[in-house]
Amino acid sequence: MTAVDRRTALKVAGVTAATALLAGSANEVQAEPRGFSANTPTLLQRRSLGKTPVPPLEVLTYTRLAFGHRPGDLEAFRALGKPQDRLRIWLEAQLSFEGIDDADCDRRLKPFDSLSKPLEQLWREYWRDVPDSNNKKYEIAAIPTQQARAATLTRMIWSKRQLLEVIVDFWHNHFNVHPDRDDNIRPIFAHWDAQVIRKHAFGNFKTLLTATATHPAMLYYLDNASSNRGGPNENYARELFELHTLGAEHYLGVKRQRDVSGYSDGKPIGYVDDDVYEATRCLTGWRVADDSDTAGLGDTGRFAFYLPWHD
Repeated sequence: MTAVDRRTALKVAGVTAATALLAGSANEVQAEPRGFSANTPTLLQRRSLGKTPVPPLEVLTYTRLAFGHRPGDLEAFRALGKPQDRLRIWLEAQLSFEGIDDADCDRRLKPFDSLSKPLEQLWREYWRDVPDSNNKKYEIAAIPTQQARAATLTRMIWSKRQLLEVIVDFWHNHFNVHPDRDDNIRPIFAHWDAQVIRKHAFGNFKTLLTATATHPAMLYYLDNASSNRGGPNENYARELFELHTLGAEHYLGVKRQRDVSGYSDGKPIGYVDDDVYEATRCLTGWRVADDSDTAGLGDTGRFAFYLPWHD
């Protein structure tokens, strides 16, 4: 699907969801005030009575498609035009986030200098070139990860590009990488955030999937960096099927591939263990140039394909 198609889909989905929510409020008691007092029933009590008030569209928008509203946001939403057009106008602006002036947030991000550094510079500056004798080596290695986390929170609070931040958060969860699991990940996590997740957040899914598969953070996190023909590791391949693409619900267990319905037509209805094993073989030799042996790949911290390891 193209980027334009995905933006259109997001827009339509947002409008449809909001319309459904508002339609569901048609049977609510219209005369009830939105304010609350000491005698107001609890939320649980109101739900049991079927009288929970539905918030106005601008509140729903900033609750579901943003990380909450700041002073002036709700008023600005109401000023976008006719009530039936406001969500569409807001979504179009958010999907074209490059045109949103975010200078105030950008100013707050300036102290986090690792965010804009190339991967190889992060690899050397925060990891490889830090002497082992430095008793703060691991603290230094964690700086890019700490800055990426602080920048994420800063953007959630201060950025005007709120839908982008919600989608970035979604992809970080979908392609989960925990930087504290591996010493090699922490120095480069800021690059993963900036050049993989954030860069492709509204882009083509295949491009995003490829970027995640070949980034050292993912290669280390799911052990594909060490997978080779003599010792294949299926961890990443299984995650690729179960979580990143087809979904665990389409896993059919242990059976022959040709026994899966639709296999003979090239359209199997699910995948089996043999599919995972074959994908694992395909992905052997996908590793990191980390000078871990005499392979001659260098020590850049970048993705490398090593033919002697490939099955």
